Amino acid sequence: MDLPQYCAYWFVRHRLGVPSDNQPPADDPVDPAVDKSELAASLAAAVNRAQMRVWPHVILVDPVRLGSEMAQWKTVFAVRDALLRSAYSPEGADVKVLAGFADYMVTRWIHRYVWKVDIGVRPLDKPLPNNYGGQEKRLLAEALNATVHQCGLAVNGEAALDASGAWKTVAAVRQTYLKHVQSRRE
Repeated sequence: MDLPQYCAYWFVRHRLGVPSDNQPPADDPVDPAVDKSELAASLAAAVNRAQMRVWPHVILVDPVRLGSEMAQWKTVFAVRDALLRSAYSPEGADVKVLAGFADYMVTRWIHRYVWKVDIGVRPLDKPLPNNYGGQEKRLLAEALNATVHQCGLAVNGEAALDASGAWKTVAAVRQTYLKHVQSRRE
């Protein structure tokens, strides 16, 4: 699983009642009692509300396209894959839609550790707090490395730690993790 897939997986799990975005992925069956029409509408609304971006482009989910695949939703991974297939950018086909999912997940983790909030909408870039010196940045890198591993993903933790001293903005932290998080097989 890669970072965009993990983000889409989290959106699905969150709608199915698992709010945490730092759990190892599991391809659990979708409960037959789940209203798949409601799940599709909820997923599309949540992603569209999140304002995911591949700067400056917004990423959206087409609820009709997502809903058209409901019959195949036997497992969480099947729903995740349908969610990713239904994502698009209104600005056109040249936008790397999956990058918006990765960007959102890392931004969410950063905001949790730095500002102690779980974001629902991707905020614009901002500087790290003034009190974030070398030790705080290193602790942030260690926390993010641990979260990535906890999610069943791989990260070049040493490279992230080495880069942490130069971080001044959320964008710098995010770029480090977008560069150093690696895919793992499902």
